[in-house]
Amino acid sequence: MALNINEARKLVLDLGKPNENLYLFDFLLSYAVGIMGFVLAYPHGFSTFAFWGWLTVCALGLYRAMAFTHEIAHFRQRLRRFRFVWNAMAGMPMAFPSFMYMKSHAIHHNPRTYGTAADGEYVAFHILPRWKMLLYLASSFWTPALLVLRFALLYPLSLVIPPLRKLLVERGSSVVITLHHVGEWPKETEKLEWFVMESACAIFWITVLALVYAGEIPARILTVAYLAMCGALFLNSVRTLAAHRFGNDGKVLTVEEQLLDSVKVVAGFPGWIFSALAAPAGLRFHALHHLFPFIPYHSLGEAHRRLNKNLPADSSYRLTGEMGLLPAIVKIW
Repeated sequence: MALNINEARKLVLDLGKPNENLYLFDFLLSYAVGIMGFVLAYPHGFSTFAFWGWLTVCALGLYRAMAFTHEIAHFRQRLRRFRFVWNAMAGMPMAFPSFMYMKSHAIHHNPRTYGTAADGEYVAFHILPRWKMLLYLASSFWTPALLVLRFALLYPLSLVIPPLRKLLVERGSSVVITLHHVGEWPKETEKLEWFVMESACAIFWITVLALVYAGEIPARILTVAYLAMCGALFLNSVRTLAAHRFGNDGKVLTVEEQLLDSVKVVAGFPGWIFSALAAPAGLRFHALHHLFPFIPYHSLGEAHRRLNKNLPADSSYRLTGEMGLLPAIVKIW
């Protein structure tokens, strides 16, 4: 049965207010867990179980902290204090400022462009050769190096080389999963924000690399941090593969079709623990998020409960559920 969106919206309309204090607490706690894992992993040898165990803790904490850029993309004007804190503590040191996610994600949520060639966050993995899924997962292990290269070297050069600046804005300023995506230039009101964020990232990473080269910072710190970032990005890649069915061949889909092309993870105990770690900050309710993107992450669980309680048993919303991330990925494979 097709979903009556207006009726469903009435059930969750009061859940659209983001709690900025909760955002700050959750982010800072996640970030602290990541730092703790890094500190505890660092003294151990690369071949030890303790190193990889604590590095996993570090990657999980940083991954959850990074995931909040998704919330910033949706509630940018309502989370100004949080946006500043997030960019200062995560966006800059991870070479991943929030502007890199804004425009491409808006296209992904536009009903007229979702799943089409314009959508940089959508690849028809379900109908493409399987090696493309593997290549996407593998890209997690060189993306951190490309991000650092983008800010530490290419950005300063682009200030004096206009063609490079054009290439950097259009091809190197959007976090997407397709190679053909062309990013949009910043609007006049966004240029200062871009300049501040790009410059901050450049200064941070040029300083870090210079100190490592001079021997003031042990190269091991950079190596451990790189491994942790690879782990966080790999988790995000796995989560991304489980977010949609990825079966659209580029045509414009109806709202109902877009819902059915999205996934929510409804695993019970203890599977929900893995799902919450692998798809943090509400990302396991991805189908619900695409249906009502105005709901902040901390209210998605309540929204899901209301819809489950009140929607008909044959509602198409129920067809979006999977018992875990891996079953969703196996179906695509």
